[in-house]
Amino acid sequence: MAKVKAAHQENVRAQQVYAKLLTELADFPISFKLAGKSYKGFNDEFAVSVNRKPLEGFKETATVTAAHASGLVVTVHTAFYPQYAAYEWTAWFKNTSSENIGPLADVNGADVLLEGYNPVLRYLLGDGSADGAEAPFKPHVITMTSHMALDFTCTSGRATEGNFPYYNLEHGDGGTLLIVGWPSQWRARFSYTYGNMHFTAGQEKVNAILYPGEQIRAPLMVFIVYDGRDDLRVSNLWRRWYIDCNMRKIDNKMFEPVVSGGTSWIYEEMIKATDENQIAAIKTYAENGIQLDYWWMDAGWYYKRDGETLDVWLPTGYWHVDKHRFPSEFADIADYGATVGTKMLLWFEPEVVRMELDELTEGAVKREWLVGSHREDFGKSGVPEWYLVDFGNAEFRKYFFERTTSIIDKGKIALYRQDYGIYPLPIWEKADSPDRIGMTENLYNQGYLEFWDALIERYPNMMIDSCASGGRRNDLESMRRSVPLHKTDADYSNFAVKHSMHQSLYNWLPYYGTPVTGPNYANPNDKYAIRSAFIPWIAFGFDVRKDNVDWNFVAGLVNEWKQFNHLFYEDYYPLLPWSRSEQDWAGWQFINSDTGEGVVQLFRREENEEAQKTIKLHGLDAKAKYELRDLDRGVTFASGKELMEKGYLAALPEPRSSAVVLIRQV
Repeated sequence: MAKVKAAHQENVRAQQVYAKLLTELADFPISFKLAGKSYKGFNDEFAVSVNRKPLEGFKETATVTAAHASGLVVTVHTAFYPQYAAYEWTAWFKNTSSENIGPLADVNGADVLLEGYNPVLRYLLGDGSADGAEAPFKPHVITMTSHMALDFTCTSGRATEGNFPYYNLEHGDGGTLLIVGWPSQWRARFSYTYGNMHFTAGQEKVNAILYPGEQIRAPLMVFIVYDGRDDLRVSNLWRRWYIDCNMRKIDNKMFEPVVSGGTSWIYEEMIKATDENQIAAIKTYAENGIQLDYWWMDAGWYYKRDGETLDVWLPTGYWHVDKHRFPSEFADIADYGATVGTKMLLWFEPEVVRMELDELTEGAVKREWLVGSHREDFGKSGVPEWYLVDFGNAEFRKYFFERTTSIIDKGKIALYRQDYGIYPLPIWEKADSPDRIGMTENLYNQGYLEFWDALIERYPNMMIDSCASGGRRNDLESMRRSVPLHKTDADYSNFAVKHSMHQSLYNWLPYYGTPVTGPNYANPNDKYAIRSAFIPWIAFGFDVRKDNVDWNFVAGLVNEWKQFNHLFYEDYYPLLPWSRSEQDWAGWQFINSDTGEGVVQLFRREENEEAQKTIKLHGLDAKAKYELRDLDRGVTFASGKELMEKGYLAALPEPRSSAVVLIRQV
């Protein structure tokens, strides 16, 4: 059996759909209203042209330009991925006239009809979801009936909060993956009637005049077509396209698995951190045989204002390093880290000001850069009631780019971490005038992506970490530029919830991170806890001031992880039903079907009463023989046919225990 990839007939079908998009422009599947008139596609009121470019790398591209007599020019950037049965587009709307035009309203970045009976919609809840913060990324499956409609949006303006804009729609004899790539308040609607699914998606609210020269954009829309209704295969079709065609390369290769360390749990983020104690902490790991790839420095390294040292990390808005605590501005930490092979990660949160306006003195964020500062009733808004800095303001972007790059350069920072701990939607809405609904948000998001692109251009081999109170802004536009190293603010010491998140997320986001535990966890030498963090990025937070860490034990577990961490980009299969109950087992498998190398990770949770479980594996060659080496319990051999049909008998005699089983074709 080979790695999962799109079949020839799937690629042909996707190519036919894409070709139709570019030839039947009157029916191009976007829709909007202009000055009260509805449009779907580009009728004879538009002068339309198509500029195609040949295949480059994984994709071929084309740009559709549609000019309306009013001066509105719609530009649609499209792409087709011939080996992945995937295509995409993003629509931009620009006023090229010398007068205001519009209003432009009800903009659907996709307005698509999909044929096929018996539709089933598969999706995840987002972080901080409607089921409660203890259940982020819970999977849902809904069988739709005729005249049924489902509406989705995120909550409070962060893209993956509440809901997750990645959908698998089964319809007819196959299905379509549908992705809404928008960093803020998106909407999606699935409406089914007698064999026809109507799918629309866009920014939730747009009803605005456009000023001369001004443009807004719709979300990135992605579609992957597939045959059959095998959700495990479809998940791996997505993973292969996501990995090959979307994830940023660092030093011309995939971003590698990482072991990181930090002192957030013991120094109140960075409030009590110094050059000296950070170097001492890194040294403790190095001298005890733990090779850290990155050192994680989080919030609280800055002044409050005018050189005033913080007593809590929250007062953001004055982005200057506290030289009382970090006289080298991190350079000494980075220099020592370089001697032991450890790079530096540093936290920023440019979008949130948690100080009063009179505290924004020279060198801080300016009042006029705050969203809504033009209004007479300007003040705190949103929940929590903090100020939101406007990424739509070019002057602010220039200021923060210069501040950030200065800190990165002086401190020799190798990974930029951006947090976003605010609910922005009510602030954007308050800032809009009645004839400009949705504009503040749209321009803001254009600026946010432009800022990240500028950072990437300046530092092409520096990864970005996308954080928003955990995993609340992990839309596809953000993920094309970053990885989510802190995927939730849920309790990382609740291992059943952690397993459930990992099982869900691997289907959509192959690379993400986790702390081993939450703060104040009593046992640093907990195999179950450390193995529960065996994912692409592991973050240790030991109290290095104490002598209670069995470093040889920890180093042994890190070496276990290193034996199989190269498999995280291979095909993925959940092996047991999704659950966050302590009464269940959890587990999954990664397999390179071309080489026969893989791994199974299993967890018998705390209240489970089953000492053994038979688990059917995936992606094996039925005719081949395999060695399965349980790193705790020895080696067994079986054929691929036996392992896939009868299953592998896993034994975990004690509750709250785990297994790592390495697979090798022999």
